[in-house]
Amino acid sequence: MTFYAHTAEDEEGRRLPEQHWQPLRDHLWNVACLAREFATPLGLAASAWAGDRSTPEEDEAWRDL
Repeated sequence: MTFYAHTAEDEEGRRLPEQHWQPLRDHLWNVACLAREFATPLGLAASAWAGDRSTPEEDEAWRDL
């Protein structure tokens, strides 16, 4: 079974076929990439990418934001 994050519509608001929808897996990958990109200047890229596998120092930095 495929899960979708976003459906798509044409200019008149009619839903397009599934081939135009964004699969959830792609969406989650894109969000993770953006999180890493925004976290990198803060020195938090590893925790943005790995989620719960962050270091104690990164955890402290996240709390300080």
